[in-house]
Amino acid sequence: MKNALRAFGRAFLSALALSLVFGFVSCKTDDDESEIIYEYVLPLEESSDLTGKWNDGYTGYNSYTDYDAAFSADLMESASYGAQNSKVYQRKVSDTSGYLYYQISDVSNFSYSDKDASEYLNKWYGVFYKDLTSSSVSMCDAYPSFETSDPDTFKIADYHCFDSLEAAVKGLTVEAGFFAKPVAFSKVTE
Repeated sequence: MKNALRAFGRAFLSALALSLVFGFVSCKTDDDESEIIYEYVLPLEESSDLTGKWNDGYTGYNSYTDYDAAFSADLMESASYGAQNSKVYQRKVSDTSGYLYYQISDVSNFSYSDKDASEYLNKWYGVFYKDLTSSSVSMCDAYPSFETSDPDTFKIADYHCFDSLEAAVKGLTVEAGFFAKPVAFSKVTE
């Protein structure tokens, strides 16, 4: 009987120890949850290779004197959409490719569409990047790859901003026909 009780006691303690180990391994705090926005979309970290100023080498598009685009956790600047003070989110596809998302907060320097720029205010937009290193990247705006002169696709082509971050993550993808023309950029050193 003593052996049976000892065996039961050891089994009980082992089960208790395992449940504590698995409990700690799978434990998440509310803080962990708050950083995940949608499908692994996280705020852009200042330590990311993407943060900083970038130059694409096309003088005609250089609207910031010494750079063409800049990214930080709270700012997105581009020749197409001007400076946007917005929290920038990142969805990595791999270590060297993925998407950035931001909200259009200022349309005063908006130069992309023939539409009234105010229609883009507070909409979510994206940038695709690939081949990222600490000093170079290929990237592009969410310009549609399908023919915009086709009356059936023109409406889709003209409305490539979305009302929410979740909708932008779902709608602005390479597979959906966007981001067809990535351009090589070099990091601007200061």
